[in-house]
Amino acid sequence: MKKYHLLFVLLFLLCACTKNEIEKVQNHENFAYPIHSDIKAVSGKIYAMGVKTGHSGSKCNGCFTAGGLQRHADCMGMGSECGKKASLSLVANKVNDTYNATTLDRYELTSEDFFFMPDRSLFVELIGGKEELWLNIPEQVVLLDSITKQFTFTGLFYSNYPAYKNQ
Repeated sequence: MKKYHLLFVLLFLLCACTKNEIEKVQNHENFAYPIHSDIKAVSGKIYAMGVKTGHSGSKCNGCFTAGGLQRHADCMGMGSECGKKASLSLVANKVNDTYNATTLDRYELTSEDFFFMPDRSLFVELIGGKEELWLNIPEQVVLLDSITKQFTFTGLFYSNYPAYKNQ
């Protein structure tokens, strides 16, 4: 009889751990899914990024001036009201052991020529990963490159914990 109790307790713990692990992953609103690509022209890892960033005009406390006029760009910068998705190609920056990420479709983030990126930590979904992995993007204003017509984020780094609070 004690064997059955022990077996029941072990099964319960196993199920509880699995459930907590699933809930833990599902609670990450900011994420990056690795995409395996056969495109030879693109170097580095490619991610599909989902990130909560920005706010609506009614919640703006810091519009910017462009061409002498006050403007507001919805869903950029502070706040986490808006969900953005983008595909990024990562390339190692050997100078300071960080990464640069370039968008693959400039219109996924915005139709503007700039993007106010708050600091964000993206949970990286890895199949069979044994530990957590986070891709961290420091706060920056990203400008559209006039030649490539893409945005490039700089200073990205990986860690086993979220480096930013995603607020």
